[in-house]
Amino acid sequence: MYSPLKYGALNLALIFIASSLCASSVATKTGFAQTIPAPSTPVAAPTEPNTAASRVQTTTSLVPSTPPKLLPLAGKTILIDPGHGGNDTGATSGHVMEKTVTLAVSLKLRTLLQTQGATVDMTRDSDKTLTLQERRDASNRLCPDLFLSIHANAVGNSKISGIETYWWDDRDRSFASLLLDRLSNGLHEIEKWSLARNLFVLDGNNAPASLVEIGYLTNPRTRALLATSAYQDKVATALLSSVELYLADRNTPRGCALSVPSALISNFVIGHPSQGAHHGHSNSQHHSRRRSGQRAKHPSHHRSGKR
Repeated sequence: MYSPLKYGALNLALIFIASSLCASSVATKTGFAQTIPAPSTPVAAPTEPNTAASRVQTTTSLVPSTPPKLLPLAGKTILIDPGHGGNDTGATSGHVMEKTVTLAVSLKLRTLLQTQGATVDMTRDSDKTLTLQERRDASNRLCPDLFLSIHANAVGNSKISGIETYWWDDRDRSFASLLLDRLSNGLHEIEKWSLARNLFVLDGNNAPASLVEIGYLTNPRTRALLATSAYQDKVATALLSSVELYLADRNTPRGCALSVPSALISNFVIGHPSQGAHHGHSNSQHHSRRRSGQRAKHPSHHRSGKR
C-alpha cells in the first residue's frame, strides 16, 4: 500500500547517500591531483654578488705577470779556447794530458755560462787539432765580448805550483787580474802571476782576450786534482765568476776594436819573466823584461813552445 510518508523518508535517505558519494568522489579526485608533481622549471645559475671584493679579484686577474728577470750574461757572447787538442797533447805528466784537462774544464765552463744567459762558442769541443792562427781567426770573425784561452802549465821542478794569467792589451789587463784573483781564491793557490806577453792568440786578437794557466801538471798534487771532475768544477766556477765580474762593469760595445797594446810599448812582464814558456810567448825574438832590464826572479823556466 502506498504511503507518502514512507516513500518520502526513503527519498530523503537516497538523496543523502547520493550526496555522500559525490562528496567522496570529489575528495578523492582532489587528493590525486595533489600527488602529481608540478612540472620542473629551469633554475637560473647563481650570479656572483657584485661586491667590491669580486670586482677587485676580477681586475687583479687581468694584470699581466711580472716579466722574467734577465740573466746576468744575457746578450753576451764568449769564445772559449781549450788549449791544444788532437795531435798536440800539450803538457803531459803522470799520464795526464793538458789537452784533456783543458777541454773538460772548458765544457763545464760553457754549461755554467749558458745557464747565466750567455751565448758560448768554442774553438773546439772535441779532441781535434787546431793551429794558433785558426784560433785567433775564429775570435776575429766572431767578435765576441770576451775570448778566453785555457791551459795547464808544466815545468821541470815538480815543487812549483800556482796560477798564471796573460794579457797583451790594456783592456785585457783587468780581466786577467780578475782571473788571477778568482782562481787563486777559489782554488786556494798562493803562488800567482799576471804577465804581459804577446802570445799569438792574444796579439792581434781584436776582442778582449786573456790566457790562463789553471795549474801545473808537473806538480803531483795539482796534477791529481786537475784530473778529477770535482776540481774541474771548481776551476770552471772560478772562471765563471771572473767573466761575470768583468762583463758586469763593461758598458762598451762588443770587441773587435783594436787598440795599441801597452805591453808593446813597455815590453816588460808583470810578475815574472817567462823564458821560453811552454805556452809559446811571443811573435818577437827577444824576451820580455822588467823596467830595470833585469830578469824578474821566478823559481821556474817554462818549456818552450807557442800558445
